[in-house]
Amino acid sequence: MAANLVRDVSISRVLGVSAVSDAVFLALSLPVFVVMVVAIGFRSASLPFVERVKQTYGMADAAACVAHLLLLAFLGFAGLALLIGVSAPFAARWFPGVSFDAAATARVLVMCLPMFVVSAVAMMLEGPLQASGLFLAPALLKSLMPMGFACGLFLGVHSDSITYGLVGGSLGAVAQCLLTAAAAHRAGLSAPVHLHLKHAELPPLRVQFGYLLLAGSITYLNPLINQWMSTPLGTGAVSTLAYASRLSTGVSTLAISSTTPALLAQFSRLAAAGDRLNLTISYKKACLLMIGIGGAGVLGTWLLARPVVELLYQGKSLGPAQTDAIVQFLCISIVQLVPLALGTCAAAMLSATSQNRVFAPVGIILVSVNVLANLLFIHWFGLTGMALSTIVMYCCSLTVMNVYLVRQRIIVWRAG
Repeated sequence: MAANLVRDVSISRVLGVSAVSDAVFLALSLPVFVVMVVAIGFRSASLPFVERVKQTYGMADAAACVAHLLLLAFLGFAGLALLIGVSAPFAARWFPGVSFDAAATARVLVMCLPMFVVSAVAMMLEGPLQASGLFLAPALLKSLMPMGFACGLFLGVHSDSITYGLVGGSLGAVAQCLLTAAAAHRAGLSAPVHLHLKHAELPPLRVQFGYLLLAGSITYLNPLINQWMSTPLGTGAVSTLAYASRLSTGVSTLAISSTTPALLAQFSRLAAAGDRLNLTISYKKACLLMIGIGGAGVLGTWLLARPVVELLYQGKSLGPAQTDAIVQFLCISIVQLVPLALGTCAAAMLSATSQNRVFAPVGIILVSVNVLANLLFIHWFGLTGMALSTIVMYCCSLTVMNVYLVRQRIIVWRAG
């Protein structure tokens, strides 16, 4: 996402590659992990759910169910944030690695929790809003928190930049939540909130969301694992990994994120109608589109990696040696875009056909592959080995999901 790139550029300009920047990235990694797991999992589960409830019971029932689930999510996020906030100072002494300030990591972690709680609740409305035809607004509103953090970081460059950044991020999260609520109201999703709502469609949604929550918690462990496994490589390794990964993630976001909600919505409509033939045809066309998009993204990154890294990151706090390391990592890791794009099609198909239970075993396989590949490739290639392990991981993910789709006859490749 472009706003997250702006946030990381602001960190590079103010903090560079240092023990302090390592501490900031490590502190942000845990709440980002929780938000990604819950918010993205709920989006994937709620989009086909809202479509189904709208068609069967009407918009009022869909809005009531969404309001009920958002209340439960807020209570869960708040409780988890309280637990992390209380335990972080005590856990700091056991943080692995010696190349960063563990106490500073714990302090930043505690201070950033409120803004992530508010932003996460707003992000959970993304799926229902997309089911109502609003795709652009949720994506734009997600940018408010990282943009606020970046602005605060620059405003506090001559004093306490990290505190200023966290205050700016919190203000952005509040604005995101209020504007998302307004968009939901205009889309007809406003409804009275009931803590103990009963509805016939809620139990299957909870089951699907549970599968996605379990699978997401496994899958999104990989960036967390990569960051912590890079700490023994020395001061600045975490930051170098973060800066390069942000660019590769930015390219992936530009290349495929705008198509993912549309694919999920299209597959959900065809699956709800029971039209398996057109479902397969749509899937095959989407795969061809993603191959083209992924290949173009890889070639474009190879051509523009160095000038872009120098333009965005290199400055007084980050020199040519660090720039070379970021460029090398980026040029290798971007190859993951092709299997990642194809895997996005497969994941959307699995969610649209309520096959989310498969994500848990796939996630376990991927975490195992990632850890083992990291241990092997880091020994041979250092930090660059992490890029290779990510490529291997996404290829395994793509293979497993497509084998499952074919074996369950959700996709018949001879069709169309």
